[in-house]
Amino acid sequence: MRRFTFFLLLIPLFCCSASDSAKTSGQVAAIQNLLADERLSEAQSLLIQALAAQPGDAALWNLRGIIDAKLGNVAGAEEAFEKAVRLAPQLMSAWLNLGRLYQLNSGRHEAVAKGIRAYQSVLRIEPTNAEAHHQLALLLEWKGAFRESLDHLDRLPPQDRVRRQAVALRCADEAALGNTKVALHLADDLLRDSQLQEADVTAILPAISKDETVELRLLEGLESRGLASDQTKFSLAALYERQGKLTSARSEYELIFRISPTPAALTDLARVAWKQKDFEGTLGYLAHARDLAPDDAGIHLTDECFDLSSAEIFYLSLADSSPRHVAHHRDLSCNTHQEMLPATLPIKCTWDAKASCDQRDGLFRRLSIARYFAAA
Repeated sequence: MRRFTFFLLLIPLFCCSASDSAKTSGQVAAIQNLLADERLSEAQSLLIQALAAQPGDAALWNLRGIIDAKLGNVAGAEEAFEKAVRLAPQLMSAWLNLGRLYQLNSGRHEAVAKGIRAYQSVLRIEPTNAEAHHQLALLLEWKGAFRESLDHLDRLPPQDRVRRQAVALRCADEAALGNTKVALHLADDLLRDSQLQEADVTAILPAISKDETVELRLLEGLESRGLASDQTKFSLAALYERQGKLTSARSEYELIFRISPTPAALTDLARVAWKQKDFEGTLGYLAHARDLAPDDAGIHLTDECFDLSSAEIFYLSLADSSPRHVAHHRDLSCNTHQEMLPATLPIKCTWDAKASCDQRDGLFRRLSIARYFAAA
């Protein structure tokens, strides 16, 4: 869906030109006018009559492809455009329409390869065609051919190279190639564009995901411009968390929760609080999440699916802060906590006989938190 949005921002609707075929007539022009007014049923009826009279007219098959595409008949549109280019290999508008159609199905590797071939055919007809160079750059970036993508961006006219979509593509290519300094400069140029839209950035995030420096610059820039959606805010929070910037991650997750108070946002907050060793905060977030979704079994602190290594780390952290209150599992009196830790756990302290019930309960509660996140 992300790519489809970006595709719509880049190019107009399917095109056709009366000059594409020597056989075009007033009937073809009438169909074009109906298409422009989105009167698809009337256009389709008129086209059927025209094709019955002129079945070998490439321009009519091009129009047939446009109508099928608008009606959602992708297979029919592909067949019509391919017939148009077979009848008239120099019919550039049909090649462009074919390339655009394949971009609508860009989730398939085969469709991307076909789209590349379609735009290459356009360039054989018109080597300086700006749309073909731009769309080839986009498809090659999706394919992971970043140097080839840059090559086509370099062939754009000067006025097209500075358009934000072209700048975004170049930024993605440079970041993917490891040229962080260049990519950061392009990211700054992009973020200064007064017409910037969130889709301009989110469309290139898959390509720049390996360069977290550039990704962070772009995501923070979107937020500072007030263009970040909830999903983009989440991506920024997750990036902060991956980078160990837990205070920033927690603040961002808090912002997300204020905008959309969901149990998922609270469990994200609980996870970060746990990493910060803010155990009381963790419990508070989880308790709130249970209040919002009391029937969601995934939120409750259960005894199933426990990772011993996570428990070991958790108990060691408790030993550092309060070794008197850390117990080996063989010394725990509560049966529900038996065999939680291996006998080899390197914690030598035992339960303080004078420890209060509240202290024991606090330990069990913290253990539950560790087990919860080990299972997450």
